[in-house]
Amino acid sequence: MVGDVNVDLTELPSGTSAIRIPINLGAGDLTVTVPANTAISADISLSAGDILWEVDRAQRITGIAGSQSYDFQSNEVTKGANPELEL
Repeated sequence: MVGDVNVDLTELPSGTSAIRIPINLGAGDLTVTVPANTAISADISLSAGDILWEVDRAQRITGIAGSQSYDFQSNEVTKGANPELEL
């Protein structure tokens, strides 16, 4: 997939086990909107560009050159909660 993609997960029902949602984008901008107060983790691989992680008001911006992977977690997961949503 190539282009600008918006994925809105705000209406995703919560459950007892983690929901895994793989998202792949070859080139462009990807925006994923998640439900508020959700324990979330993301494993992001990127060859070039930037990642802006805006969960729990914590912003992390990483400039990337060369293929690299990054793991991000909401405050709930950092404090020991199991992720409800895994990207």
